[in-house]
Amino acid sequence: SFSGTISHDSFGGLDKVGSGTLTLTGSGHSLLELTVKGSGELIFDGASGSFFEFSVNSSAQLTLQNTTSALRIRDLEHSGSILVTGASTVAEIDEILNSGDLSVTDGATLTFTDRFSQTSGGTTTADRAQLIIEEFGGSSSTQTGTIAISDASGSTALTIDNSEDSTFEGTIEDHTSGSGSVLKTGTGALT
Repeated sequence: SFSGTISHDSFGGLDKVGSGTLTLTGSGHSLLELTVKGSGELIFDGASGSFFEFSVNSSAQLTLQNTTSALRIRDLEHSGSILVTGASTVAEIDEILNSGDLSVTDGATLTFTDRFSQTSGGTTTADRAQLIIEEFGGSSSTQTGTIAISDASGSTALTIDNSEDSTFEGTIEDHTSGSGSVLKTGTGALT
């Protein structure tokens, strides 16, 4: 566990390697690059800061819990496992390329402020949580996969708020834990 601040110079980055778990709890983190490698886990427990390029490799896991919108990730590419959990957890990611498992659970809110892309091997779950997508992006090969949703009490599981036209060629379905609803807002068309 590390409760201090990790920051970069003009070219700074950090690789989390190995099979262990590293928990970050501090505020004001600022890195150009952060990569989670190996079979270990990186946990942001109430941590805040900004990250420009973030990667989670295939056997690795990233967990966001007890975070606020002060945690911002610019560009996330992953083929591992990401868990965003807890009613107090609010996170923002600008762009994602999801080739792994992304789960938003137990009242958490995850917002993609720019582009959500997912390959056919990717799965996204909003289980009693909120997932907000600005637009689906990329090529037809990155507009696929499955999104499974169930509503938290009094909220909509999936909101698509696109101001530009976008297309999703995958499947949106109810999660096994219950039914989910979709809200389309914004002036762009969704196909």
